[in-house]
Amino acid sequence: MNANATDGLVVLDLPRPARNTYGRARRRYRVAQWACTLLALAAAAYLVWTSAGSDGLSVAAQNKGFDVQSIVLLAFAGALPWLAAHMLWRRTRRRNFWEWQ
Repeated sequence: MNANATDGLVVLDLPRPARNTYGRARRRYRVAQWACTLLALAAAAYLVWTSAGSDGLSVAAQNKGFDVQSIVLLAFAGALPWLAAHMLWRRTRRRNFWEWQ
């Protein structure tokens, strides 16, 4: 803070307030949430694709149990990173709530 004297008035040069740190932080968490979820889904889909397309396994892998396991794997691969990033965001929001007001 600098004080300038102009015609008997004291003018304070205050630092500029941070611009919408809440929105910036929220946007970063959302991008991380989507990126983690998409990477996990891509890894799970690749795992299902390689296990279904193996040389001797392609005919045996086309049963009901394999389909159910693949669906469950894809569901958990999408849900767990999404929920983890969401819980981290909630923790950060609670910790910094009063600073962002």
